[in-house]
Amino acid sequence: MTVSSPSRSAASGRRGIRFRPSAGLMTPDDVAELAAYAEAERAAVRIDPRAAITVVHPHGGPGRSPDAAPLRLSVPEWDGARSSWHVLCSALTGRAGGVRDVRAPAEALARLLAQRDPPVSTRDPLVTVDDGRGDVAGGHAPLSVIASDIGGYLLEVSGTPVGVRIPDRELTRAVDAVVELLEAEPRAAAPRAAETAADGRGTAAGAGALAPAVHRLLRDVPEVAELPGQTGTVPSGADGAAAADIGWFDHDAGGGVTLGAAIDGAVLDARRLQFLAAIGCAVIVGPRRTLLLCDLGEGAAEQVVRVLAPMGFVFDAASPTVRELHLSCAPPSPGSAPNAAP
Repeated sequence: MTVSSPSRSAASGRRGIRFRPSAGLMTPDDVAELAAYAEAERAAVRIDPRAAITVVHPHGGPGRSPDAAPLRLSVPEWDGARSSWHVLCSALTGRAGGVRDVRAPAEALARLLAQRDPPVSTRDPLVTVDDGRGDVAGGHAPLSVIASDIGGYLLEVSGTPVGVRIPDRELTRAVDAVVELLEAEPRAAAPRAAETAADGRGTAAGAGALAPAVHRLLRDVPEVAELPGQTGTVPSGADGAAAADIGWFDHDAGGGVTLGAAIDGAVLDARRLQFLAAIGCAVIVGPRRTLLLCDLGEGAAEQVVRVLAPMGFVFDAASPTVRELHLSCAPPSPGSAPNAAP
């Protein structure tokens, strides 16, 4: 898909191309294309909260017109001036930890929701797909889809359990119906500022007011199981959440390794992008301004750490850089630009 239209970040006032990798995943070709573009245009890539990417030109504007050198990526463009549904997925899913791999359903939901054009009144149109570890579910998201350890998926609306378990085959239809309801009642689906401040998660009374309506909507879906007093949901929003994606992760199967890194300033210049492109691996943009370098052999992973660490890539979860990234990823206040970098 061609990503070529310039947009302006409300937070920074800088001209840039903005996009969101589908469920966070960038192919090796995407990384190589970004590296080539950054070098030609004297550009840099800023990782914004919730796996959003902005290409910026910090040295006085682009080297030439974006129309003369469009980016050709497999990821969808996003105009920060309008609402658009976004799907966040547990970054390490299918590689290390979690109840099961949820990347395929997350990508299917991303394709489905990309076809929707939510009303401008729909605040923070976000769906999270959590593999059971609790890294993306919680009250900050209008809708959370959580893998259940007994099969299927649990749902939460602004952190409030809906009380149903959706079978795998009905997930896409169920989420589409719930999203339509959230678009019709956007204010009831999102926490108010005072509520968010009161409990830190946005789950105070009123934030999940649509949970009973969602329950009524879904209880007649084939094979949906009602779960009175639903349990099995996962905690989220812990202070150490940003560190969850940082470090060396041995895969649960297959013998591979994924490296999770933070970057000082959450900015990748052309040189850093070129080194990432030379690795030739898929890169997952994490929900908290992190990068995961996927499916490496042990020897290659050791070499990558030796090469990238001196360039500002941080692989230590205890680093102050990781703490700073966590603090910069708080959910936006109502009325602010979603996913705006601080």
